[in-house]
Amino acid sequence: MGATGSDLRGLAIPAQEADYSGVSVVKRAGGVGRVLEWGLLGGLLVWLVVAAFTVDRESWPGLVGDEATYLMQAESLAFDGDLRFAAEDLERFRSLHPWPPEVILQSGDGGNRVAFGKPFLYAAAIAPFVRLFGENGATGANALFLAVSSLLAALALSRSKAVAGPLWVAVFVFVSVTFAHVFWIHSDLFYMCTTASGLAGVHLLAVGSGQGKSRSTTRRILLWGLLGALLAVAGVSRPPYLLVLVVAALAVPREERRTGLGGLAAGAVLVLMVSSGAQFLTAGGLSPYGGERRGFSRLEGFPGVDFPAEQWAQAVAEKGNTSWLGRGSSQARLDLGLLGWNSLYLFLGRQVGILPYFFPACLALLGLRRSSRVWVSLAVVAGVLTTFMVLLPFNFYGGAGSLANRYFLPIYPLLWFLVPVGARRGWPLAAAVVAATFIWPLWTSASSYPVTPDGYRFVPAAARRWLPVESTQRHAKAPGRADVLHQGLWLRFLNGAAIPVGTGAERLRVVTGRPVELLVGSATPLAGLEIEALDDVSGELQVLGSRVQPRDSGEGSWTLDLGRPSARHEMWWTPEPFSTYHLRVRFDGPDEVVELRLREAVPARTSPDR
Repeated sequence: MGATGSDLRGLAIPAQEADYSGVSVVKRAGGVGRVLEWGLLGGLLVWLVVAAFTVDRESWPGLVGDEATYLMQAESLAFDGDLRFAAEDLERFRSLHPWPPEVILQSGDGGNRVAFGKPFLYAAAIAPFVRLFGENGATGANALFLAVSSLLAALALSRSKAVAGPLWVAVFVFVSVTFAHVFWIHSDLFYMCTTASGLAGVHLLAVGSGQGKSRSTTRRILLWGLLGALLAVAGVSRPPYLLVLVVAALAVPREERRTGLGGLAAGAVLVLMVSSGAQFLTAGGLSPYGGERRGFSRLEGFPGVDFPAEQWAQAVAEKGNTSWLGRGSSQARLDLGLLGWNSLYLFLGRQVGILPYFFPACLALLGLRRSSRVWVSLAVVAGVLTTFMVLLPFNFYGGAGSLANRYFLPIYPLLWFLVPVGARRGWPLAAAVVAATFIWPLWTSASSYPVTPDGYRFVPAAARRWLPVESTQRHAKAPGRADVLHQGLWLRFLNGAAIPVGTGAERLRVVTGRPVELLVGSATPLAGLEIEALDDVSGELQVLGSRVQPRDSGEGSWTLDLGRPSARHEMWWTPEPFSTYHLRVRFDGPDEVVELRLREAVPARTSPDR
């Protein structure tokens, strides 16, 4: 018996019998609109693959995030056939790349075996390309993975009653930050591609389940096993992603429930066993996030190179263990106030928001059909995101260097398959127009170095002007600008216009004429803030984008009446509520370097004369 629409709604497949006769397929495929859709998607993917294999990253001033770890891990596999860190890995990296590496290493047996502190599946996938094409092989592999998964997803949507499947996929990929991850050597795009390919395969396999009994049961089990393995790849890195398997399980047709579920489970278990087994053999631990783990650079030296490997435990003890599984490593917080602020930033944050940087997903949610399995897909997305906000409340998006929310990327394809059946071609085109406000910087400079002195290149002026600053996220700041304690106030620099001066950050150095953007924090709410110029300033102080107005407090001094804080919540160093204030100020007049001091202003009503 063929699979009905009710058996396929786990991936938002329409609840009608589909006519897949040769004539109807030819008619649909032969339409001019469909040809243009496939041509657009194919053309964009070809451009991306060519750009990825030819990008000049040697002009970049450095690596971003954990790129050095993934590159060195892939090179170790490609040239040595192993996953252990050794002196030759470091020597080879230095000979191939112009940047000094900072590598995360891990050992589960006190340094007897030292491996890379990242799951190896991504490194294994890009290793053949790295062997043939060097660093460009890694970015080229990213583009190929994205091309294959995008085409599979477009084919799966085209097999349903959803209109403009290839056009929707083109918008999902190129009208979001997704395509720009190709030029960043990190595993998250690879995880998204395995998830997208797995979900597309589940749909295609479910649709073909009713086409007679000629296909052998063994072959069907193997195919379901392959899909289970693909869907489990992301879960090797972050276990909450394993919830995606629930959506796949609900899409298995009723007549092959036993073989389908068995295959999915077997494939997923196999991937988990291979990953854990390889990690145990190379590092003495089951997880790359366990044991003793930390980053090493030329400042700390490297084990087996700058200090004997036998001193591994001592080196980790001195610098601190960054294991995710050790005692005291978790910062999990179940606080409703903190969860509320994080939920706001999750959707609308200027650097990590889903709405500005994955807008097509939000549009796809309009017009959803009533289906229990559709709601399961949404529940999985919500469950994964909430888990990250609870377990990693101060870094639920991926940390320094991340292009928007990279932790969202692996579950993004779940929303691709929720495209409303009645959505015409105007919907994805409208998404492109609206999202252009936020995605334009990536369209013009996708392969450029993602970090600028004033922040991340992908964050447009519209986001800086309209969207809230993620005060809960410890890495959401101008790159290279550490938070400081200044005159009893916590300061975070949101652009490069201010520099702390002195061993205790007693002063701030700014250039007049440039906006200075800061978060100012205090354990107690601030009534006001005094800004004192330590040098002669020819211009006046202006407060930008705020109702707060400065009042002259004397020669070279201004007081800001702050009002209510922009946010108040726990911080990563204290469970007590902390008030933060978002400031954008500028001194008008000619460009000159001046030094300032900020301090809490005493409210006028506390004056002895009152």
